[in-house]
Parts: sequence; structure tokens; C-alpha cells
Amino acid sequence: MIADKLLARKRPRLIPVYDRVVKTVTGGDRNYWVPLCRALQADDTALHRRLLRLREEAGLPAAVPGLRVSDVIAWMEGKKKKGY
Repeated sequence: MIADKLLARKRPRLIPVYDRVVKTVTGGDRNYWVPLCRALQADDTALHRRLLRLREEAGLPAAVPGLRVSDVIAWMEGKKKKGY
């Protein structure tokens, strides 16, 4: 998972974060980014646009990519599920 975090850090617009918390949300699938990529592109990028709206509502800078917003949502959900 260290390599996953390093890749996500170096390429924040391309690689989602994957750690033990996100693992609880994705069911342990390390390749969850493939269906996530498809979902972000589907319906004329509706999910991506929604993530950008959430970023704006949260008051985050435009430099934060939508993928990172998705990471935070997954991480928060994972924390809630496992009670970390």
C-alpha cells in the first residue's frame, strides 16, 4: 500500500488513494480505480462534475482534483464503517 500512496501522491489527477480504510469501502479490490475511471467518464462526466461541485461547496481550492474529493469521500465512508 505504500507504493499505492506514493503513486497517488505523485499523480493526484490519475491515481486514487488506496489504503486499509479505502479497502473496506471497495471490498478489497486493489483495481477499483478501473470501474471508478469508467464511472467518472460515464453520463457525460456527471460524477466528475458532481465531485467538483462538492469541492466547491467544501471551499476547497480548484487545485484539488475531483479524484481527491472521491478519495476523501471513500475514506470518510470507510472510517464510518470500521469505526477507526
